Amino acid sequence: MNPDIVVLGSHGYGGNVVRVHHVPVIGETVIAWDFHFHKDGGKGSHQAIVVNRLGGHSAFIGKIGCDERSEVARGWLVEEGVDLRHLLRSEKIHPTPGLKMIDDHGDNAIVSVRNEFEEDPLEFEEVRSSIEDYPKAKIFITGFEIPLRTALEGARLARQMGMLTVLNPAPAPQEALEGLEYIDILIPNESEAKSLAGVDLHARFDPDDLLVRIREKYRVGTVIITAGREGAYGFDGKKPWRVQPIPVQAVDTTGAGDAFIGGFSWALARGEGIVKAMEFGNAVAALSVTRPGTIPAFPRRAEVEEFIRAQRV
Repeated sequence: MNPDIVVLGSHGYGGNVVRVHHVPVIGETVIAWDFHFHKDGGKGSHQAIVVNRLGGHSAFIGKIGCDERSEVARGWLVEEGVDLRHLLRSEKIHPTPGLKMIDDHGDNAIVSVRNEFEEDPLEFEEVRSSIEDYPKAKIFITGFEIPLRTALEGARLARQMGMLTVLNPAPAPQEALEGLEYIDILIPNESEAKSLAGVDLHARFDPDDLLVRIREKYRVGTVIITAGREGAYGFDGKKPWRVQPIPVQAVDTTGAGDAFIGGFSWALARGEGIVKAMEFGNAVAALSVTRPGTIPAFPRRAEVEEFIRAQRV
């Protein structure tokens, strides 16, 4: 089968998780409990896995190491049926698990070890032909866990090939971005949206203002801001809209944004409009946060449909 959705991104080797009553501030010592290693990849590989768990067919383009840990991480994608014909391998990459702290509300703070890819970063020239190998794909997703130029030039090429381009600007870039006219849908979370708009991260969250600022500044087609317990907001240049949150008891919010993007993109590929696709992505994310972890928490299509019926979404 030819994949409908191509993801250009990162994939890693899990992480260490500790539960805490609250995330410590500088100088504070807290008692942690339930320390364990969990099955976790990267934003890109998560999104590809979500698509496949929902019954879609995704391809993942990225670079991992050649050691035993990297082979284990590759196996997680193989188990989900993700197309890996363009997964590159490098002897210079040695994955290192990060650390995630989860508090009593299910919110998290994450320490990632970024230097594992610095010796051999994923360059656009390495993936150009890989992207071109999917001429029938409908949607292209990328983000900033890989070098900025690789992500943006990849999206530009995908748009030229006729794919709808989705950019998840995470983590928020340190360098200034120019116009992103080749991005159809830009999906930041609240803090990333503030960073992109040039707003203080501690400022009051004003989604309508941020949506307009970001769209005008970067000249993208549509801006969607995911806001956790506040739901999600969208703007396509006409009138802003909001997708209401689904009340759930959150256990672990890690990976919720990836679940939203994967579910949203899967629905778009099936022909749903943007608002309906956002509602579906919102349901996928809401269900995922009721479970611990990332990859183990991502639901399958039947589970999401039952959840939607039960919640009367």
